Amino acid sequence: MKKIIIVSLFLTFCFKSYSQQVQGQAVKTNVNITKQRDLVLKPESSIINIPLETDLTKYKKIVLSVEGWAKKANEKDIRNALKQSIFIVEKKDYKKGKTKMNSDTLYFFWNRSADHDDRNTTIIVRDSDMKVLYSASHTNVGRAKMLDFILSI
Repeated sequence: MKKIIIVSLFLTFCFKSYSQQVQGQAVKTNVNITKQRDLVLKPESSIINIPLETDLTKYKKIVLSVEGWAKKANEKDIRNALKQSIFIVEKKDYKKGKTKMNSDTLYFFWNRSADHDDRNTTIIVRDSDMKVLYSASHTNVGRAKMLDFILSI
């Protein structure tokens, strides 16, 4: 009986040792190096479709609607940026047909898409009647620069 236990312990030890060596080799030989490519971006551009001509100081709140590429990350970053403005950022997002429209609230729509390496962003700000107060399209522009129109109020 002792011999069987000793033999089984010896085999278990050898098997564990061998499997660790095989696993270690597999990790070393399984390293994939991908071909590195250059990042080619279009030049930075902004097109203001509808300039901001409305006095936004009469508004107290902002409701967000963030769509498109990297939605959660963009929403978090936009919320944090807009907290630096004079507006109260509502916790709930805009839902068509479900959001209660208030005359003291702005409705901020952000849509970002990624085309190869380029980031295309559309921003639309509306009032409670869904009238467009501001509209802009940006390509490869930083978030701070895009939000400057509302943060500088």
